[in-house]
Amino acid sequence: MPMNRLPTVLAFVLAGLSAALLACGSPGRAETPGVPPDPAGPIRTPIPVSPRSALVAALLCDVPDPLGVLRELAAGPEAAAADGMTVLSNGRDGLEERIEVRLSPSLALPIGNGNAQVRSVTLSFDPPVPGFGALVYAHVQGDAGAAIESLGLQPRTSHPAAIADWVRPAGKDAQDGAFADCPDMVGLHELAPGRYLLGCGWCNG
Repeated sequence: MPMNRLPTVLAFVLAGLSAALLACGSPGRAETPGVPPDPAGPIRTPIPVSPRSALVAALLCDVPDPLGVLRELAAGPEAAAADGMTVLSNGRDGLEERIEVRLSPSLALPIGNGNAQVRSVTLSFDPPVPGFGALVYAHVQGDAGAAIESLGLQPRTSHPAAIADWVRPAGKDAQDGAFADCPDMVGLHELAPGRYLLGCGWCNG
């Protein structure tokens, strides 16, 4: 499975707009109901307006390239610092790549009862716990049950390529396209009462 899941055309466009990702995030996956198509391209979810919003979108698989969000922040740490972030990167490529974005104050996720708090977001190909395959993930303080209900997650058995105990395939990958059998997927793994892992990834097939 390639580590960069962007289609070729999107990769070309986003490469030319890398600075815009820091200020505005990257377009999401879902079409906006009731809005006519844009001749310049498909309708997407609202564009994140800050690096923090871009991180939320990456965690929830609401951008075409979740890994790219953290890579862009690592490439421009000054912009991240202005938004209360410290970006730590080991500078390696391939499966050894690791980027951690620490947040102060913490990031509030718009899920569940609104009390889900994140202090760091990580890009890593080394699972933090067995059975959790998100490639961009966060340790979350909050109610896992509320998050599962809010995000519409289903048990691992609901999908043969599940990356976690609770999952939801993201966007059109879930129905068709080149990645129908291995879609981008939101995954949740409960660690303890009030603590869980949440992130976006895909299978290794």
